[in-house]
Amino acid sequence: MSIEPIEQYPVDRSISILRAGSVGTNKPPTLTIEIHDQIGEVGSLSEARLLHAEQAMILADALLASLPGGTVDALLAELMRRRASLFSVPL
Repeated sequence: MSIEPIEQYPVDRSISILRAGSVGTNKPPTLTIEIHDQIGEVGSLSEARLLHAEQAMILADALLASLPGGTVDALLAELMRRRASLFSVPL
């Protein structure tokens, strides 16, 4: 499997990835994620935090129910790698 970087901000993109395998009668669900509407004005900072936290929980629940554990681990590592500069503290 070849891993090639994708365009940073693709327009109208569809991806297809593998879901976790079944264990006994436990069959992980297939998943469709639709991201269409743009976020608008959110009001206060606390309202914005709540909105982002709610959306993150929904997305995390869906991904954890459907993806293989190795994919989840690799996704977390990749997200942290891409955002590592946000956690850097100048000395």
